[in-house]
Amino acid sequence: MAGRQCPDGLDVLPEPGIRLGRDGRVPDIAVVHSDRTIRRGQVGTDAADAVLLAEVVSPSTRKNDRFFKPIEYAIAGVPHYWRVEAEPDLFVVTFVLADGAYVETGRWAGVHELDAPYTMVLDVPALLPPQLVND
Repeated sequence: MAGRQCPDGLDVLPEPGIRLGRDGRVPDIAVVHSDRTIRRGQVGTDAADAVLLAEVVSPSTRKNDRFFKPIEYAIAGVPHYWRVEAEPDLFVVTFVLADGAYVETGRWAGVHELDAPYTMVLDVPALLPPQLVND
């Protein structure tokens, strides 16, 4: 999910603050509209400005990333949600918002061309440093 693949008008941001009503979350990666990009000193941007939010699942965040965050992001209307799983093997689960809930659109390992939320090459092995991936 490289920023250089992002079309004009969108930015890829690492660990931005995302406002969800009076609360907030800090997803691992967000794709947001460039005119709404979070600037230094801001608390965050509204979830409605996000096109994609992605979370990297770890033992300490497993429940939040798999259950609570997707519900919150869906309620906020974020069109795409990705979950990066590192155990037992590295893969990405992609979701699209449909009728107020996320529907799984694929499970990806290796390198793939995706067309949503924009055309990109998803290089799953490049998402995490090799020392964090189980052999």
